[in-house]
Amino acid sequence: MLRTCTLFLASALFIFSHAGEPLAVGAAAPQLGAKKTFNVPAGKVLDLPSLKGHVVVVDFWATWCGPCVAAIPHMQQLWDKYKSKEVAVIGHTDGSSENLPEFIKSKGITYPISVGTDIGNAYGVSGIPHVFVIGHDGKIFWHGHPAELKDEVIDQALAKVPAKTK
Repeated sequence: MLRTCTLFLASALFIFSHAGEPLAVGAAAPQLGAKKTFNVPAGKVLDLPSLKGHVVVVDFWATWCGPCVAAIPHMQQLWDKYKSKEVAVIGHTDGSSENLPEFIKSKGITYPISVGTDIGNAYGVSGIPHVFVIGHDGKIFWHGHPAELKDEVIDQALAKVPAKTK
C-alpha cells in the first residue's frame, strides 16, 4: 500500500511539475477554438478575429468546480457592466461540464459560453478557475484567479484601446 501511494505521489508530482505555465502578460493570445457556444446570437462566430479591437475576458471554468461556480456572479457582474463598452466576457469550459444548458439557465448566466477541449492547453491553464484578460491588440494583458480580477484591470485595458476602435 505504501509503495502504491508513493508511486502515485511521484507520478502526480512529475505530471504537475511539467504542466505548462500560463501564458505571460504580453504574449499573443491563442484562438478560442470553441466547438459549441451558448448565449451567442445565431450566425455570430465567437473567436478573437471577430472581437478585434475589444478587450476580451476569458474565464476557464467547469460546472463541477466549486470555486469556478462561486466566481460566476462576479463574471456576470463584469459582463453586465462592460458589455456596452467593447468588452467581451467569455466563460470557457471543456466537455466535462454536464447539463450545460440547464446549468447556464439555473445560474442566470447571460454572457457567452464556449465549449472546447484544447484551448486550456494553449493558454497553459493547469488549474481552474483561471481568467485571462486579452487586450485590444490580441495580447495577454492580465491573468489570474477571477476573484482577483478588479474593474480597474478592465478599465486599464480599455484605456489602451485606440480611439478609432472604441
